[in-house]
Amino acid sequence: MTSPAGTREFLPGRASWLALGAFTLFTLIGFAIRLPGNAPIALIGAVVAIGAAAFLLRCRQRVVLAYAALATVGVAMLGNGAASNVGWFAVAVLGMWCVLAGTRRDGLLFWGGALVLFGIEWVFVELDAGWGAWMAGVSFAALGALLRRHEVGLAIELRAAQAGLAERTRAEERGRIAHELHDIVAHSLTVSLLQPVPGWRSSTTRPTPPGPWPRLSGSPGQAWTRFAAPWECCGPTVTVPAPPRRCRGWPNCRR
Repeated sequence: MTSPAGTREFLPGRASWLALGAFTLFTLIGFAIRLPGNAPIALIGAVVAIGAAAFLLRCRQRVVLAYAALATVGVAMLGNGAASNVGWFAVAVLGMWCVLAGTRRDGLLFWGGALVLFGIEWVFVELDAGWGAWMAGVSFAALGALLRRHEVGLAIELRAAQAGLAERTRAEERGRIAHELHDIVAHSLTVSLLQPVPGWRSSTTRPTPPGPWPRLSGSPGQAWTRFAAPWECCGPTVTVPAPPRRCRGWPNCRR
């Protein structure tokens, strides 16, 4: 059997073992006080009380109250209706244990049951004012355990709130960085698309061809070379015009 995750914060493993040790000590003291009387009943009561407390050490939260009640029955068998028996301290230990290992409802029910037990002992078994002291002791023990449980619960809630705040802060920071990166990348792309490319206008605009043909002179090869040179600088998109077919002789050629 394993204890639930919720009880480990209120009652860690070391504290549970300390509670079991204190309960066993008071039970053995009550057993020693009971020995001069009926030894078999005292032995059965001690075994039942310590055994139930051992199961209470590792039981689930929903059965904490049942094991605590069984252990209280064993302590009552050792008490033998005597308010002077120190073994009743074990009931106070059970009250704190039940509050921390179980729920608040379990603790309140155990506290009420312990008060009823001491009231019955006071009224029907032995008229002794010492039962009032045991009632006060169990009440203070349960109240102290409730305050401890409340304090630990507030600490757990505070840690959870701090963790949630840190997670929200990290998420907001990631969102802010992503938004800034988005703006920077979008701005860079817009600028790169709108910025003119060098040479783009000269490569896409058809150049204006040179002026009217010059008067040709000299040999035909030299004259045509001088004529075609301005057209070749315009690029492959401009077709160099062919020489006029009517030019039979270069000296008499007219534009």
